[in-house]
Order: sequence, then structure tokens, then C-alpha cells
Amino acid sequence: MSDGKHIASVFKLRKFDFINDFNAAGHGICLLKESDTLRLNRARVEEDGVKVVMGPGTGLGEAFLAKSAFADCHEVYSAEGGHSEWSPRSEFDFRLHAFAK
Repeated sequence: MSDGKHIASVFKLRKFDFINDFNAAGHGICLLKESDTLRLNRARVEEDGVKVVMGPGTGLGEAFLAKSAFADCHEVYSAEGGHSEWSPRSEFDFRLHAFAK
């Protein structure tokens, strides 16, 4: 078992918390500059809009970030994308599904 209090004492830290890897990635994406990114489309970027980070790990990690009108920064909500289902609905979806298999 991992013990954050023990790790904090060994390294003389005030506090040490373990967090989900995509929770950490979510906090990190707000620090990226435009030059750190690669655009996949021409969609307009909304700085205070909802953001998403996802990728492979032990599963399909994901996190979404939302910012309320009352907050100074985005809040991060992490999840495991592999725990959700996807049902193809269109011909394109079925072709994508076949390709992914």
C-alpha cells in the first residue's frame, strides 16, 4: 500500500497526494502554449471552454476540464474511458469499428 504521509515525511514535504495520471495531465494542459500543440482542425479555441485529454495507458485514460464563471481555473474530472461503451450508429461508425477491430 502506498502511503502519502510517509512519502511526505521522507522527503520533508508538507503534503503528498497520489492522483490519477489523467488528472495530472488535465492540470498540465492548462499550462500549454499554442506552440506546444498540433491543431487537428480549424475549430475556434475557447480559452475558458471545456477541455479534454485522453490517451492509452493501462486502459483508455481521459479527463475533462470545466471552468465555471466563478472559478479562476478549470476543474479536472478524470475517468476511465475503457469503462464506457460505444455503439456504431452510422455507416462511417461501422467502418471505423471494423477498422479498429
